[in-house]
Amino acid sequence: MKTQNSKNLYKAMQRFADITIDFMVQGKFNRANKCLLVADKLFHSGNNLIKNAVSNVFVYSLSRVLDKHDELSNKIFEMMPNSLKNEYDLQVNSCGV
Repeated sequence: MKTQNSKNLYKAMQRFADITIDFMVQGKFNRANKCLLVADKLFHSGNNLIKNAVSNVFVYSLSRVLDKHDELSNKIFEMMPNSLKNEYDLQVNSCGV
């Protein structure tokens, strides 16, 4: 049962990331910012499963946009709370071991 719950959490987090990215692409930055703040709150107050989902799904999904290094990625990076920026930096700078 725990495995099913974690699968559902990861699917929900992926959908949340997709919605956040859609808001950003559409220029709905106020809504996107609210999503980023919710993700940040989940990261700080959630259990380890939730923290992992935020890091490994939400932040990783955002990295698809952030890695483009264009005007949109710069805007997103400016809006991101520091804890999510740190998670992004950890992912980018990890050695893959």
